[in-house]
Amino acid sequence: MLDMLEQDYISFAMAKGVPRAVLILPHAVRKPLLPVVTMLGLQMESLLSGIVII
Repeated sequence: MLDMLEQDYISFAMAKGVPRAVLILPHAVRKPLLPVVTMLGLQMESLLSGIVII
């Protein structure tokens, strides 16, 4: 997430005066969380399919 805060579009938006909370929530958190959400979805799929089979 620290790498995301150093991106050019984040620093440009900060220079324009966009509040930090507006930058962090929709932009800096969304991209790093994509692999986490994907893995959680795959784990839930495995968990639910195991319940149905047994």
